[in-house]
Amino acid sequence: MDSGWAQAWIAGGAAAVAIVAAVMSAYQAREAGKQAVQAKRQADAAHGEVDPTFHIERRQAEGERIDCAVVCRNFNRHALAVHEVRIHHPTDIVLIPEASTVRDAVANAISEMALDQDDLTVIKPRALLQGVMPGGEASEYRAPFRTAGAARISSENRHALQFYDVEAGRMIDLTYEVEFELLDGQSNARTFTGRATLRF
Repeated sequence: MDSGWAQAWIAGGAAAVAIVAAVMSAYQAREAGKQAVQAKRQADAAHGEVDPTFHIERRQAEGERIDCAVVCRNFNRHALAVHEVRIHHPTDIVLIPEASTVRDAVANAISEMALDQDDLTVIKPRALLQGVMPGGEASEYRAPFRTAGAARISSENRHALQFYDVEAGRMIDLTYEVEFELLDGQSNARTFTGRATLRF
């Protein structure tokens, strides 16, 4: 009986050691994978092969008509072409790019509503950002826009719109896609997808 218990304890101990060894091996493999990824990132950064960054920011300056901006930064050694920005927003909001006149803004809002795409604004900056040396300061492009409320004031006339300031304290969630291309000779257009929450 004692011999059986001893054998069971030995077998159980061996199984436990095997499990611990397997867990340690998996952990070491995972850490090695992380280190390999980090080493590649560092090597890419040293050679100037760094992805550009994109975000939408809220501008808080008092009295400015322009209250937001799409910000593109290029850290890559190759030039960056920004082809198009598509911003999805609530249907009672209109985004007006800085270069737009009031007439352009109304026309854009009308066309969006007529196409039942009143939750999408498309900006075509056609911007070219210069490449930078490794470790250098990023080249930057900003596409400013104004955020306003919009509502139809007639159920019979889709062109009848009323614009108003966004109420203070409102949080607006946006999703956006940036279509861009690094001019590295491979001609691969890519799309970055992001989210932003703006407080007014």
